[in-house]
Amino acid sequence: MAENDAASREVARAAEDLRRVIRLLKRRMHEYQPPGAPTAAQEDVLGLLLDGGETTPGDLAAAERMRPQSMGEMLSDLERLGLVARSPHPSDRRRVLISLTGAGRVGITAGRNSRQDRLVAAISELFDGDERARLIDGIQLLLRLAEA
Repeated sequence: MAENDAASREVARAAEDLRRVIRLLKRRMHEYQPPGAPTAAQEDVLGLLLDGGETTPGDLAAAERMRPQSMGEMLSDLERLGLVARSPHPSDRRRVLISLTGAGRVGITAGRNSRQDRLVAAISELFDGDERARLIDGIQLLLRLAEA
């Protein structure tokens, strides 16, 4: 029984540490954002469009777990910035499709590349070969956790 309690405490500590690491890494990644770049939430939506192609505002709201009204406001802001465009839905005139503009595609790709370059440099500088291998193995486990 005490062994189960110890294991439960260990898992709880690991979960807390993981939550803290994710928060810190996310904050660090956003420190690499240039001034005037999209917000983290806007960038998440742009990333969905880059990865998945055009879609409806409702589908974007559902994917981001946002109220449709909040997504509508964000899309209006992104449209004003020239990063997304609206077009009529081909089969339902009441709906629209949202897609990335060329500027949106360039912006999201440049932001991702910049952050990736910084991560590559940090991993290369901070970790030796064995540590990098352990980190890579750990990332695979984290991906499995994220997809569960």
